[in-house]
Amino acid sequence: MKNESDNEELLNDVFADAAPPAFRAALLDQTLHAVQRRKRVRRRNEALLAAACVVTALALMARFAMPRTGPRSAPVDPFFVRSQPLSTQALVVTQAGTVDTIHSSGFAVTVVRTSNTPQAFEEIGEKQLLDLFAGRPLALVHRGPSQTELVFVNPPDQNGFPVQ
Repeated sequence: MKNESDNEELLNDVFADAAPPAFRAALLDQTLHAVQRRKRVRRRNEALLAAACVVTALALMARFAMPRTGPRSAPVDPFFVRSQPLSTQALVVTQAGTVDTIHSSGFAVTVVRTSNTPQAFEEIGEKQLLDLFAGRPLALVHRGPSQTELVFVNPPDQNGFPVQ
């Protein structure tokens, strides 16, 4: 730091008798206070940095140097499946020859009727079927001598519609 006489000479050169002596003293005081404040802030920041370094070093030493307490368990895998063999009482077993096999042919089957009426419904022809759907576009498609399919032309009609 400069001694008092150097500061006085600098101020004398700068102001060259233009400023009153009280102003020069106040200016010198403010400058000294600003310098001292900067010095205090710098020292405080250095101390905080040193403290942070010490705390970090202690935390790292504690993490790696100290043994862990308790056993470490293996991570649980959600897709790992454990299986155990079933007991002999839980197994279902079949043996050959315990079930009789019945063979039949279509010619030996008889039709058994449970009612006296010959049929519960009446068959209608193509003309009567088309009359039922009068006013709706549809088509009869013949696929063979005994196969006929009813096709609705309008897609909404395929889901049903009110019949009057």
